[in-house]
Amino acid sequence: MNRPRLLLLFALLSPLLVFWQRGLNEPDEGRYVEIAREMLTGGDLITPRLKGVPHYAKPPLSYWLLAGAMAVFGERELAVRVPGTLAALGLLLVAFDLGRRLGGTEERGALAALALAAMPLFLALARIVTTDMVQALLIGLAFLALVRAELEPTRRRRWSLAVFLALGLGFLNKGPVPLAVFLCGLLAVSLLRRDLSIWRRLDWRWAALVPLVGLPWFLVVVARDPDLVRFFLGGEVVDRVATGRGRSKPPWYFLIVFPLGLLAMTPLLFRSLPRLWRERDRAATLVLGFLAGPFVLFSGSASKLWTYVLPLCLPAALVLALDRRRRLAAPFLIAVAISVALVVAADLVAERRALELGNNAGYRAVAEAFAGESFRGVAIPDAIEPARRPPVFVPGPETRIATFRLRFVAAAFYFLRARAEYVPIYGGDSLWEWPERQALEHVPDQDDLRAAWRRPEPMLLLLRARDLEELRLILGEDPEIVATFGDGAGAVVACRRYPE
Repeated sequence: MNRPRLLLLFALLSPLLVFWQRGLNEPDEGRYVEIAREMLTGGDLITPRLKGVPHYAKPPLSYWLLAGAMAVFGERELAVRVPGTLAALGLLLVAFDLGRRLGGTEERGALAALALAAMPLFLALARIVTTDMVQALLIGLAFLALVRAELEPTRRRRWSLAVFLALGLGFLNKGPVPLAVFLCGLLAVSLLRRDLSIWRRLDWRWAALVPLVGLPWFLVVVARDPDLVRFFLGGEVVDRVATGRGRSKPPWYFLIVFPLGLLAMTPLLFRSLPRLWRERDRAATLVLGFLAGPFVLFSGSASKLWTYVLPLCLPAALVLALDRRRRLAAPFLIAVAISVALVVAADLVAERRALELGNNAGYRAVAEAFAGESFRGVAIPDAIEPARRPPVFVPGPETRIATFRLRFVAAAFYFLRARAEYVPIYGGDSLWEWPERQALEHVPDQDDLRAAWRRPEPMLLLLRARDLEELRLILGEDPEIVATFGDGAGAVVACRRYPE
């Protein structure tokens, strides 16, 4: 095996070293995993549900990938990390191929893969269950196909098909975001070249693939519920771009976050950018355009999360690889090792303090304490209308399980596994995504909890220690505490109701 391939292998090993350290974090990873689990066990691959309630905040592609991984490997943490890790490996291969085609040698390709693997932002998201790594891979594949169309004009129809197929799948994964990112990249390349040549590299007749692949799911769910048109266009597009929907950050937010996410690569990137700017040849304008255009797009939107700029890691890695003055791989190898160590250390610390965290809390230890016991929950409904009655546990000899004000979204993943049931939360919020439906949804309340607790059947109730006094007032008794996890008011308490 030659040197560039060995360097590529080293880069490919990095995501495999960081995806196993800690349990699912709440509520984000728990939400993605639970929706996929309910799709799989409930047998409805069209309607995403969270605790039995339709949840349309994301299109279904990532849920399908997670459900497929669970179908193959079972309902376990390792399984649900497979799609993201495979997407990360795919993105490293895309970086290698782009680097060698734009840079002219496999050495440049290996440097691009190493630079990408050296970015903590990339490595962290390689092990987090979200839509972001799949989105970054699909945008990367579209960019690779564009580059192939640029370099191989006689095959532009083939590569145009690949571009728009990737963008159609991206639409099915995260709506119009991948398409907007790609178009902003094209626009920036045009501005850098001062011509429209890049647009002519594509056969735009194949653009019909984007709606053909991306829209059918939207049309099916809108046919079931026409109100979703307003939700998708108004709530998920206009509101997020204009107001941020609770994720609003200032325009300069990514000027801080993105360099921090690249860590050791940041000073190298700042040295390489002026060199590529001075060259501005065909390869440089492609890479700079797909770095600058999407960066402006993300910065201009009101809605901002640190994960959004993951697609920028690929062109940033290519900027570093195409810098002809950069010939040594040793700094990149050291940076990869440092990034792996940082992500592993952060995960190990977070796992030790998982119960103390607010967002990003983890409840693996709670689940492991009851691993030998069988539980039952509430059946996943077939209807898509809001529930208008309290949750009803399925009959059986197993212990009923529920939570009180505890957003342990992945509880069913840990406790119920392949059962077509979910773990209800009492005293929580409605899970509907738009206000008109919240008024129709029956949110399990104090009366429902009291009635469920007093049934002559075993029950396990999980809550925070700070909510224990309120629980006593609701139940009118002092529930038996069988286990406590953590310390202080944030500790998780397990209360048990024994059969009469």
